Amino acid sequence: MELLFYRHSTKGQRKKGNCTIYHRITINGVRAELYSTHLDGKCDDFDVERQRFKSADPNYLYKNGRLNEIEGDLLDIYTTLSRRKKPFTPHQIKELYMTGEMELRFMDIFDKWLKALRDMGVPQEQTVTRYEDIRDNVLKFLISKQKQTDLLENFDLDMLHQYRDWLKKQAFADSTIRKHQSVVKQMVTWAKREKYLAQNPFDGYRIKHEKLKPHIYLSVSQYELLRTHQFSTERLQRVADVFVIYCRTGFHWQDLKDMAAVGETVIYQVAGYDFINWTRVKTKEVAKVPAMSWPEVNEIVRKYGGWEKLPILSNQKMNDYLKLVAAELNVAIQKMTLGERRERNLQPVSPELTVKAGRKTLADWLLNELCWSREAVKVVLGLKSDRSLDSYVREDERRVVQELRRNSA
Repeated sequence: MELLFYRHSTKGQRKKGNCTIYHRITINGVRAELYSTHLDGKCDDFDVERQRFKSADPNYLYKNGRLNEIEGDLLDIYTTLSRRKKPFTPHQIKELYMTGEMELRFMDIFDKWLKALRDMGVPQEQTVTRYEDIRDNVLKFLISKQKQTDLLENFDLDMLHQYRDWLKKQAFADSTIRKHQSVVKQMVTWAKREKYLAQNPFDGYRIKHEKLKPHIYLSVSQYELLRTHQFSTERLQRVADVFVIYCRTGFHWQDLKDMAAVGETVIYQVAGYDFINWTRVKTKEVAKVPAMSWPEVNEIVRKYGGWEKLPILSNQKMNDYLKLVAAELNVAIQKMTLGERRERNLQPVSPELTVKAGRKTLADWLLNELCWSREAVKVVLGLKSDRSLDSYVREDERRVVQELRRNSA
């Protein structure tokens, strides 16, 4: 390690021939600026060869003693890191020197990363909040291993796999486990980029994709039952009406809530069709939804006196009431004769119905019933990639039937 003390002058200092002593360290050609030592003096009173103050400076003994102390502190940190026989960077030395700590703990760097994300304003606040929840689970895992104060460099690939196994024991879904691993990997990659790590233990490691679970959505016949059924209470009827809007706009809960607040101002015409032009809250991608082309949307909006008057409950309450909506629809289905159910191709509605099922209902209807192209469906849902679309819908035998009919025509 090379340590350099050097003179640095502001414009005002230069006019008076003064300077402040700055310092930096270099390891294998890589520099880390440590900035000011807070020691000032005349430029001519500092010996650049010896990197110490000359006796002409009235306080040269104190200042040189302070420079010796700084050099000793840095050498102590360098020696401590060297004894571990693991690669380290000058920026690791800088971090330990500036904080007064002798270790770079994993959780401390995780917190630095979260703060950096908030300071940049990217990604969205709700995403950073989700990352904080993941951070809390990582801490619980480390506590279970009695490693909550473990060093950043000790969180290697084996530890990531242990974290994955711990999440499985906590009964997290496969998609959630993958997200947790991905966030940890992002943080460590950032730490390497910021020179807190000499090497990234996850370089070249790809997190396995989770197995796709069956999508929960309403079939055409289930949707028609939802739309036409008279529910037993006014509250359930309102929830069902709003869910119809979700099934024909494909919005997430927050998107519909925000869009309804501004209403007609985001509706515009293209070739005679009314489109809702909405920037999604989560991804900032624009969804272009021809929802006004579907009569049931207009009917429900008129029923309640406008978009801004739609009875949209909180996301949690909507999801709770949708379970009751599903239960009532299933009672209605059970009351039908077997022949009637077969004629209408009606299967029981999933008891796990949620707002998100509305988005999947629209995706399935467009792709598999109307046989829209994937590109058009992505435009409506505000998605960029086929992989994003796959998380909502996949082509099935209905597309094959359409191709068979087309070929036989």
